[in-house]
Amino acid sequence: MQLLKRKLAIETERLTLRPPVHADFRPWATLRSDSITYLTPWEPSWAPDHLSRKAFTNRVYWANRSVSAGTALPLFLIRRKDNMLIGAITLDNIRRGPAQAGTLGYWTCLLYTSPSPRDLSTSRMPSSACKKKGGGGGGGGGGGGGG
Repeated sequence: MQLLKRKLAIETERLTLRPPVHADFRPWATLRSDSITYLTPWEPSWAPDHLSRKAFTNRVYWANRSVSAGTALPLFLIRRKDNMLIGAITLDNIRRGPAQAGTLGYWTCLLYTSPSPRDLSTSRMPSSACKKKGGGGGGGGGGGGGG
């Protein structure tokens, strides 16, 4: 008997949280590229091919394997009103048992975050960032695979 694989999605009033899919490559690459200046202080160094299609494809496969194995939950944050990618959140290194634990990482476009004094006093955004057709900006933490 073949089991049907359920699609994972968390719906809120304003967001859909779901694993990345191959069709997310261009919005993801644009958002991350426009966000590099803002994300750099928060994330590990990016590999030279970080924004390549091959690297993103590997991320999608990693996300699918991790969700299936229950070891991580990488989710993209999609704004429902216009279906725009605005960031990602990943629960990684999931451990089960008496001492359940995990690691949470995230990143978001600065345009969609509340300004903090740090954001107001220091410009980390390129001039092209967070325009309607791309996005940009960062969050905190980074996130395994979701990045």
